[in-house]
Amino acid sequence: MRSRRGEKVVDAGIIVAIISAASAVIVAVITALLGLRSYRRQKAVDREEDLRKERAKAYAAYLSTYTETERWRGVSGKQKEFGEALLKYSKNYSALFNVAVDSVIRPTSKFHEFVFVESHGDWTWEKWLAEWKLRHAAMLVAMREDAFVQDTDIAADELAER
Repeated sequence: MRSRRGEKVVDAGIIVAIISAASAVIVAVITALLGLRSYRRQKAVDREEDLRKERAKAYAAYLSTYTETERWRGVSGKQKEFGEALLKYSKNYSALFNVAVDSVIRPTSKFHEFVFVESHGDWTWEKWLAEWKLRHAAMLVAMREDAFVQDTDIAADELAER
């Protein structure tokens, strides 16, 4: 289209189309960037949830195999069962170091050392049991806070009484 003086005049419709197309491209780019950012965030959340589930499985396996060792400890004629349970316990205890958070490793290691490493031959049964309850409860609270309940009001002392 030409004006009266012979100059080219751009049609208003073409300008509107160009502005609309540019706006659509800008909106698409912004949406893609925000989607990518949201995707990354969601992947991080999903990854943390998967790790939490793995820790929960590891904690449950550890607690289960500890219970199994205690089932056979000192039972006459069940040394083989105790040995097998102790081997499973050892594997599950070692596996915790790969997945457990520090706040769980510390009380779990203290519990393990108390039960399997340290000697308490000069302790009374009542003293040993009271210490066992405190260490066991501290470990359970840490595991609950990390992988099972996250938000708990129960204290180790209260749990030890149960």
